Amino acid sequence: NTAAFWQAEDITPEIDSVYLQQLHIRLGEMVWHLYHQLPSLLRPESVGTFISQEIADLYQALSREHILERYRDPTGQRRHPEDVYFIWLKQQTLTRLFSPAIAYILQTPSTAFQSIEPDVFISKSFPSQQSFLINILDGNPLRLEIIFDGNCHWQIPAAKITAAKEYQQQTGYPTLFLYLDLLKNQGALLPLDLFAAEGNQGIRFQKQRDGAILLSQEDFIWEFSQIPPIYQETYPFLAVPVQSRKCALSENVGKARIL
Repeated sequence: NTAAFWQAEDITPEIDSVYLQQLHIRLGEMVWHLYHQLPSLLRPESVGTFISQEIADLYQALSREHILERYRDPTGQRRHPEDVYFIWLKQQTLTRLFSPAIAYILQTPSTAFQSIEPDVFISKSFPSQQSFLINILDGNPLRLEIIFDGNCHWQIPAAKITAAKEYQQQTGYPTLFLYLDLLKNQGALLPLDLFAAEGNQGIRFQKQRDGAILLSQEDFIWEFSQIPPIYQETYPFLAVPVQSRKCALSENVGKARIL
């Protein structure tokens, strides 16, 4: 109780409902814009229904459980619950909007997506990323991490690269980064194995001092208005068992950058 007193953890923050409403409206406008960028075959039937279900209904479910009021920032930075919630909701909503396109890229049903992030209703916390475990390529599991960029940063943080490497070491499952540039309406498909081969295969991803990977325009091989590329066709050398990839990668990795 004394520790809670010094950290003011016993004081429940008052949620700004007006601010939340403005954030919901803004997210709806984002969805409306992106919806009309996607091919008609790879988007929900009704954008209005989608916005209502994915934003309004989810917020009502969170409100019934008082998730925002019970949220405590695990980083200790005392970030406003509304802001943390908005980042999480934006990722949730846009991931669902892009789900048909992602399913096409991986040639797998969208129902096969198994989130490996904590359930917000159980953890009472909002995870800062969207990662999924998906069975593709004749049952070979793949970890998919989606990165939404609304600032044209064009970089994959070092922490994400490290986490993907550790996950592959622990499970044997590779990671595919799906990098979505929301300002220029374009996407990049970047397997972790591509970065691992960078040093000796002539691939030149620019690295920052902290280990972050910087992207270039040639990495963006999908325009949202077009049917997206298929992962297996873009990186055919990865459609083999994990233990055989090093050999296949050395033979074909140069071709992937051209694609």
